[in-house]
Amino acid sequence: MHKTYPEIELEDKIQGNLLTITKYIEKSREIPIIAITANAFAEDVQAALNAGMDDHVAKPIDMDILIFAVEKCVKR
Repeated sequence: MHKTYPEIELEDKIQGNLLTITKYIEKSREIPIIAITANAFAEDVQAALNAGMDDHVAKPIDMDILIFAVEKCVKR
């Protein structure tokens, strides 16, 4: 059976609407959320963190950076 992941489906539906993302984060705070986006300027990273993301990883994804971000979130 195909398993769905609501966070991924949510991303497809909202297309980066930070207000909607923030509301979702407030409801599911036990789940760490890492923003993965091609928007990698400092202000983009800060906007993601201000919206409640736990971390930010820029595309194209460097697996070492992604693993480091996941490890930071898990240790919290």
